[in-house]
Amino acid sequence: MLSLFIRLAVTAGLIAVFASPIFALPTLSASGRVSALACRDINSISRDVQRSLCPPTTASTAALIARAILESRAKATTPIKPGSKKERVVAEKKDNRAAAKSQKAFQAGLKQKQQDKNPKVQAKKAQNAADKATRKAAWNAKSSADKASQQAANNAKQAATRAKHVADNTKANNSKKGQVKATATKKIKAANGKLAAQATKDYKATTGLPSRKAKYTTPQGKVYTGKDVRTAVYGSHLAEAKGGVGYNSFTGAQSKQKDKLPKDFENRPNSDGKLPLPGMKGKGREFVMLNGKQRGHDGRKPAPTDARVITQKNGAGYKLAGVVAHPAGSDDHVQVHPTR
Repeated sequence: MLSLFIRLAVTAGLIAVFASPIFALPTLSASGRVSALACRDINSISRDVQRSLCPPTTASTAALIARAILESRAKATTPIKPGSKKERVVAEKKDNRAAAKSQKAFQAGLKQKQQDKNPKVQAKKAQNAADKATRKAAWNAKSSADKASQQAANNAKQAATRAKHVADNTKANNSKKGQVKATATKKIKAANGKLAAQATKDYKATTGLPSRKAKYTTPQGKVYTGKDVRTAVYGSHLAEAKGGVGYNSFTGAQSKQKDKLPKDFENRPNSDGKLPLPGMKGKGREFVMLNGKQRGHDGRKPAPTDARVITQKNGAGYKLAGVVAHPAGSDDHVQVHPTR
């Protein structure tokens, strides 16, 4: 009697455990035994009780039991939220868009219903429907030739409208590009104006400039005027105002600091040991002189002339140290004096 009571108590306990949502497993079989599905998860009772309550199982039955346990537990598990923060944010934005779209559709429907109840709106709809029916009847009454002619006219009108839109857009874009270009040009002119103003100031502060009618004849027989000298001096100041950027005379590439224009003139002795400018002390600035040009050479190879103007810093201003030229086939600098 006591053994039967114990057996019933254990059975009742197992029923309570395996009837929970976590397991969701069957409890007793028709014969009064605990089902094989429940027996596979009984780990807290003795082997003797298991043998007395649980039926024997085969390999196939055990596989089915294991699969049923996994499926049961999977159903009882709470769904997992997206793992990363980015996934949660994307899902939340998607839900918000869906809700906004639904709200917008609801508002549109509500507005439509309110308009439908408006007598003026209803009268307008009726008029539109009547006009549409009239146009359709008139179209159906036309011959095939008339329909084709009208269709061709409509196509031509649409093509003209599209062409006008393209022309208007092109004009607007060109206008915008023109404004951008004009703005850039204005800035460049303003910057060049400042540089020119600085060059003019330095030119006016330069002493020793020759008469515009003075004449200079180089060892190679080329003739320059005093105006050419003055123009080259102004070009030297303008190049200096721009930062002295020029080109390497040998490679044609953008120059380095040592090759910049105007470049340094160190008044080194010529091949005969004499100084090009005997009365000059210290370094000067060398700049190419051209005939009738406004600003002079930019340093590209080959140098267009053999003549150079040499200027020096002189207190608050500058002075013309002299005019030099290269003899034919020589790198020497020979001073050139004005003849009048």
